[in-house]
Amino acid sequence: MKEMFEKMGFETSEPLLNENATKQEIENKIDELRIKLNGKNEKEKKINSESIVVIYFSGHGFEEKEGQQITHHLCPHNFNQNKLSSTSINLQILKNHFSSFNCKHMLFVLDCCFSGGIFEEQNKLNIQLSNSNQNSIIINSNQKGIWAITAGGKEEVKEKEIEGKIRGIFTFYFIKSLN
Repeated sequence: MKEMFEKMGFETSEPLLNENATKQEIENKIDELRIKLNGKNEKEKKINSESIVVIYFSGHGFEEKEGQQITHHLCPHNFNQNKLSSTSINLQILKNHFSSFNCKHMLFVLDCCFSGGIFEEQNKLNIQLSNSNQNSIIINSNQKGIWAITAGGKEEVKEKEIEGKIRGIFTFYFIKSLN
C-alpha cells in the first residue's frame, strides 16, 4: 500500500505492521503527523493547510453495545475486548481529533469490520463526510473536509480466497482499481 501511494505522489511514513501496530504506536504516528502538518514556520503551515492526508487502516474492527449506545472501534494489534478504552481506537474520537489537523482534506481508507461506523454522528460533531455522489465531491472539494472509503457499513465484512490466499476483498480490489 505504501508503494502505491508513493507512486501517486504522496509522501508516506513507515507503516505499522503486526505487533508494532499497537494503540500507543498508532497514537504516536498520529501525533507525529499533527506536528508535521503544523509546520516549522508559517510558510510550511500555510503550504500544509492545502494538503490531502490519507490514513489507511487494515485490520479488525469492533462494535461495542451498551444499552442503546453503540460505538465502533479500530482494533490495534494489542486489542483486548475487556480493556476497550486502553486498547482500541474509537472511530468517533479519531474522526473528531483529525478534524482539527492543519490540512484541507483527510481521507480515511478503512478495511475492517464496522468501518462504516465512521459515518455515525457526523452532524453532532459538525464534520462533513461526503457520500459517493460525484456532485457532492465536486462541491465539497473546495472546503476542508473529512472523507472515508470503507470496506462495509456497520457490520462484519467477510474475507475471501483470492489468488490462493485468504484476504480482505476490499483492499485487494482497492489496490487493483488504483493500479
